[in-house]
Amino acid sequence: MRADPALRILVVDPCPDNADSLVLLLNCWGYQACSARDGPQALEVNRTFRPQVVLLEVALPGADGWELGRLLREQASAHLVVLIALTVCGREPDRVRSREAGFDGHLTKPACLDKLHAVLEGVADRLEMLPGWRMYRLERAPAGAGAPG
Repeated sequence: MRADPALRILVVDPCPDNADSLVLLLNCWGYQACSARDGPQALEVNRTFRPQVVLLEVALPGADGWELGRLLREQASAHLVVLIALTVCGREPDRVRSREAGFDGHLTKPACLDKLHAVLEGVADRLEMLPGWRMYRLERAPAGAGAPG
């Protein structure tokens, strides 16, 4: 469990059971997490919640998850974001597509929870080392940033 709950994580998954259980787990690990079910909701939550990490199922019904990742990254230019595919798409061409779309990582479902936790702890540690990160957290965190979903 992380003592510093400042890391905000957005889970984008069309399956409510997957999204809700992952949000619950992330919150138990000490992160502040919320979810979105589709592209438009993900863009809205990204704008208001301002996550530092997005865990994105790229296999979204009726949408290109890799393109959504690009849009989330573009929209997040005002705040730091680490983009990780957490997806059923696990073939090598899918991993290559994630890299080409600017994703920072690619985990295949069902993800090993120890690996996911290690990845998130690594992200938190790297962000802590960035110049001005503490100031960024204090100045940029949304007021009363309660997880919307």
